[in-house]
Amino acid sequence: MEYKHFSHQHNLTLYRVEPGQQFQCNGCHLPCQKDSIFACWMCSFFLHEHCGNANRYVKHPAHAPHPLVLMVAPTYCSATFLCNCCGRPGTALSYCCPLCEIDLHVPCAYLPLKVSHVNHPHELFLRLGSQITEAPTQYCKICSNEVSCKYWRYVCDKEECDFRVHTFCGTTEVNPSQYVDDEPDSEVQAPASDSAPTAEDVLAEMFKIQMQMQMAQQLNQMFAPPKNYHQHPLILHKIQPGEQFQCNGCNLPCVKDSIFTCWSCKFFLHEHCGNANRYVKHPSHPTHPLVLVPIPTYCSGAFICDACGSPGTAFSYSCPLCEVDLHINCAFLPPTVIHNAHHHEVHLGLTPEKPHSPDFCKLCRKELSCKNWSYACEKPECDFRVHTFCATSEVKPGFYGDNQPENQTPAVARPAANQTPPQEAELTPEEIMLGIAQMRMEYNMAHALANMIAYNPY
Repeated sequence: MEYKHFSHQHNLTLYRVEPGQQFQCNGCHLPCQKDSIFACWMCSFFLHEHCGNANRYVKHPAHAPHPLVLMVAPTYCSATFLCNCCGRPGTALSYCCPLCEIDLHVPCAYLPLKVSHVNHPHELFLRLGSQITEAPTQYCKICSNEVSCKYWRYVCDKEECDFRVHTFCGTTEVNPSQYVDDEPDSEVQAPASDSAPTAEDVLAEMFKIQMQMQMAQQLNQMFAPPKNYHQHPLILHKIQPGEQFQCNGCNLPCVKDSIFTCWSCKFFLHEHCGNANRYVKHPSHPTHPLVLVPIPTYCSGAFICDACGSPGTAFSYSCPLCEVDLHINCAFLPPTVIHNAHHHEVHLGLTPEKPHSPDFCKLCRKELSCKNWSYACEKPECDFRVHTFCATSEVKPGFYGDNQPENQTPAVARPAANQTPPQEAELTPEEIMLGIAQMRMEYNMAHALANMIAYNPY
């Protein structure tokens, strides 16, 4: 039986592990010692069956606001992430919310909410970490090592018991179908934290990391290489007249300005592709953020862009929950353009459906699909509509980031009936602590980046 996984270029075969055999999973970097694995013998590439069958996203009860997207590799500059569950670093498959800087190993993302262990008579429940560092030191009842309050653990909720263990000591079994769409909301409850933070705790923690954040901001300004889209460091190269390269991010030519290059691998990125945001809040899909995915996570290794209708095999902005995929350039199309073929501004929007008289592009004369976007003149006396790729080839990635101008008209907006503007609410201590956790993660990543550059200069 052959299987195609998006993280590997060859087909994988399902193989039953024999007694005494041992392999290492390329998805979670843990041993494969039993059951079945997906294998590519030519490349010595192996995946646990549950890693190979992991969902493209999970709605995790520990992070209810956004889905966690399956990533083939971390997109941080350091090429690694720190798991919010177990605190260990990772360099392979992960579930990620770049909007909130949440990262989980694949096995950690599928930990059961409660387990039974032979060393304790009661059920153990999964508890989330807390950013309050002044809690008394606690130790795992299995390995006797310290259990950090910052990370998840299994605890007994009986008052007479003081039994707590690391997540990796409590269980090695994961269930990739645990958090699925058809699970009733009433049965999906987030693991609880041991204690709610007080206002004094919040203020103390914010004061402690104030200087750390200033250091992190300075480090991020000093060292700003492109994100982790390639296994080797990339060098910024100024394109000389006559030189032409193809961008591995958008598969379009690089004919001017500067590019990021890896000469040994013939890997090139436009400067704007290398610096593209890890996510965008796009007006065409306001429900969820679109996550930058270096490799399509479909089994086919390709996607169909919802903007232009063309296939893609490289970078994309994706919402796997809603099956929305955009080329990196299509995600940053300007909301309005001026074209020399028409005397009015043309606006970006969905092509209206006309079953009996389909529209045709006024530039290339080919049919316009009602499933995709197009630019059209909004003047009632004009009948001018063109493909997005006919209207413009200039894009500026970063346009729909958090720094979008407030007075900018959004592109491809979908108005909702009877929609009321959101009301600003005061932040609760829990929400402030989430913000602190994000700030601390930024500091940790900046510190790791500085160390990486110090010991491995480009």
